[in-house]
Amino acid sequence: MSEKLEKLKIKNAQKRLLERFRFLNIEEIINSNDEKGEKFFAEFRNSGIWNYENKAVKSFSFHNKGLINRDLYHLQHKKAQIFFIEKIKSLPNDFVWITLSENDIYFFVKVSLSILCKYLDTWFEEYPDFEVFIPNQYALALHDAEYEWEVLEKILN
Repeated sequence: MSEKLEKLKIKNAQKRLLERFRFLNIEEIINSNDEKGEKFFAEFRNSGIWNYENKAVKSFSFHNKGLINRDLYHLQHKKAQIFFIEKIKSLPNDFVWITLSENDIYFFVKVSLSILCKYLDTWFEEYPDFEVFIPNQYALALHDAEYEWEVLEKILN
């Protein structure tokens, strides 16, 4: 894909994302495909949250002897969401960065923590797993692992 076409695709995805999530009053948006975005996403990845050694703060299994149970999957997802929401609501910051995607383009968006908290109870209908990031301080993720939902956390300093 030509560079010009790629930039247009990103611009359109960003516009749709801003419209769709207008209720979050997005303060700033960074896409993963520009230089600033690449550095920001690398900082998140390098936080260690996805490292194998970084064990889940809490896991919610949805299998029975290796067989995935769809009802249990949804029930455990709800439990994981509740725990994840509690972790987010306990953060002391005014603003956080969260990941969103549109048309397979990933963005970090800066939002007010208080506004995000207002919508967390309905958030997961559209976004079953996403990440929260406070640069140089904190990373949190709700992740659909192979046989369980995991809440991953990394305190940075």
